Amino acid sequence: PKDGSYYAPSIREKFPKNIYEDALDTQKFITSQMRACYAKAVEYVKADTGAIIGKLLKTICSSPAEASNPEAYIKAHPIEFRELSFYGDYTLRYVYSEFLKGGQTDLRGHIMLAAMREIIADELPELGLKGTAQEWFDAWRDYAVRMQNEKPAEYVEKSYPKTRIMLQMADNMNIQ
Repeated sequence: PKDGSYYAPSIREKFPKNIYEDALDTQKFITSQMRACYAKAVEYVKADTGAIIGKLLKTICSSPAEASNPEAYIKAHPIEFRELSFYGDYTLRYVYSEFLKGGQTDLRGHIMLAAMREIIADELPELGLKGTAQEWFDAWRDYAVRMQNEKPAEYVEKSYPKTRIMLQMADNMNIQ
């Protein structure tokens, strides 16, 4: 493509109309690329992701102490929250494990739920729920179990891979 103000028009010329916007969006795939890099790094150094994720959550929950809104804690620690997202499936497994144990009704639960929702955003139904993080997770889990019972396994695995991780973990823990 050409440089400067000619960049966007030259991209439009080179790509079909239905995908040229993707070619112009330089950040569209950054999160998936970062998650892939983190996964490779974790494998390479055999990192204890549970300890890392636990420490990130502790840091996020540490301040601002005067706030009651979980979003204020996330805004106070954007780098740590983004890192939770970059750990991707490792964060999901950690969060799913905590929620499947139950009792996640505090600030930490809300931070974990926010990270989970960011990572699996494309797979989330609109449940319109309020309440504790545990109540939201339990309702989502019930929805996922119903979907799993109504749809072919291949469909769930292909269309809802992050949700499938939770369903497998729940099955392994004998949680219905």
